[in-house]
Amino acid sequence: MIKVLLVEDDEFSSKFFYNNLKDNFEVKCAKNGVAGLDLYDRFKPDIIVTDISMPKMDGIEMASKIRLKDQNSKLIFLTSHDEVDYLLKSTELNITKYLIKPVSNDNLLEVIEKAISQIQKYEVVSKKYIYLTKDCFFDMENRTLTKNGDTISLSVKEKELLHFLCLNPNGVKSYDDIIYNLWPDEWDRDLRNALKTLVHSVKKKINMDNLTNVYGEGYKVISL
Repeated sequence: MIKVLLVEDDEFSSKFFYNNLKDNFEVKCAKNGVAGLDLYDRFKPDIIVTDISMPKMDGIEMASKIRLKDQNSKLIFLTSHDEVDYLLKSTELNITKYLIKPVSNDNLLEVIEKAISQIQKYEVVSKKYIYLTKDCFFDMENRTLTKNGDTISLSVKEKELLHFLCLNPNGVKSYDDIIYNLWPDEWDRDLRNALKTLVHSVKKKINMDNLTNVYGEGYKVISL
């Protein structure tokens, strides 16, 4: 089922949309951008419907933070007329649609269906970021590890190991496959101890439970 995150500080509007969406979608609600961002991390929605003007954190700021992690979820903004110019300056957020308030249920459903069509047509699946925990992720494109907002220093081999394992998160890579990919010119040497040392080094930089040895088979990265 498609997951929709609804972020709206107006309680009446939030309940109205929730009641009209809940039968066809899995819907979670938040009342401001701070709560919405926290719920996003736990819920991982396909579509985000958010007001702009909200206390604590507005919809633009929340969406900007989400886009640092996720370029593929669909964003639908609910906005008043005097916010349109501000919204148009944020084209880098890859917005599916903005709707001028008051928004009818039919209008919102029409845009959600458009977003679902885009998801299904392009089969948008992001592998740019592999999340090991909600606060720790590996950037596949830049081969960087971020933990609690900080970039963790990695050696060249540590980057290669994480990248290779994250190509198939939660799947086992055999010892031989890993060794061949990390040391292609030395595959005929016994490099099990070198691999074991490398894995131990990486485990100290991420959550220890996220890089595991599958006895007799190989290693795997466990991701969210």
